[in-house]
Amino acid sequence: MEVDCMPRETGETAVGRCHACGAEVAEFDLVCPKCEAPVDTTLFSPEFAAGALADASAAVADEPPAPETPVFARFIVSDALREPFELEPGQLVRIGRSRSNEICLPSGHVSRLHAELVWERGRWHVGDLGSKNGTWVNEQRVIRRPLCDGDRIRCGHFVLTYRELDREETQRLLASARERLGRTQTARISADEGFTGDLSEIRLVEVVQLLHNHRKSGVMLVQPEGAPPDETAELHFHEGQIVHACCGGRYGEPVALDLLRTPSGTFHFKPGRETGGPTIGTPTDSLLLQAALG
Repeated sequence: MEVDCMPRETGETAVGRCHACGAEVAEFDLVCPKCEAPVDTTLFSPEFAAGALADASAAVADEPPAPETPVFARFIVSDALREPFELEPGQLVRIGRSRSNEICLPSGHVSRLHAELVWERGRWHVGDLGSKNGTWVNEQRVIRRPLCDGDRIRCGHFVLTYRELDREETQRLLASARERLGRTQTARISADEGFTGDLSEIRLVEVVQLLHNHRKSGVMLVQPEGAPPDETAELHFHEGQIVHACCGGRYGEPVALDLLRTPSGTFHFKPGRETGGPTIGTPTDSLLLQAALG
């Protein structure tokens, strides 16, 4: 998914008037430029007024049949600091201003929890989550609709292009997902109970990615091979984010990165409330990327 930040141009066409003072307001104004009263742009959008919001039942009826092969997609973010964001069938991906979202768009024109990407009826759908400025697909405002290759999703000033992977790459990722599922079963992972695993069978970054995707909270104990028993390390999770790490009197992000690169040993995860920290503010997807890059 490619993300382009589109700055508002001088002389942008006004699409409504402030309910408080009557001054003209533009599509992306959050407050009136004259009296600073809050502006609900959904009331002034010409697309919205013209009925661009498709009826939900009609949208479902018009949906193309689900593909035989699960659709893998990739969001290529045009930000030098970001890696491509890949979607696997079954994921739930939230988009918004908050750093807790899988895709964070830091802008005042984007709601904290703006939209979501969900896997339904064999294909990807985008849904608005009650955002102030709305979610737009190909310049039509939507509540929920299925995505097609090349669709452009706009949230605030950001435009995100949805690209489906070709059949060959989809088959490769599908095989990789099945392999990871097998290793996950080897690790005896349970969503509601504690689980234990051997790092010679499954990498810690894969386990952390799983917890991150499912927004799990709890504490993971990691015992690297060869480490003294009294130096068991801890990773604390809150809704899928690593918020605290400690080992042998050390704390914070360096400890988390060292653990994510641990080649061998054992781990045990106990779901529940995290108890330490917080000592880490970096998003977990960034930690996983740093660990992968070495």
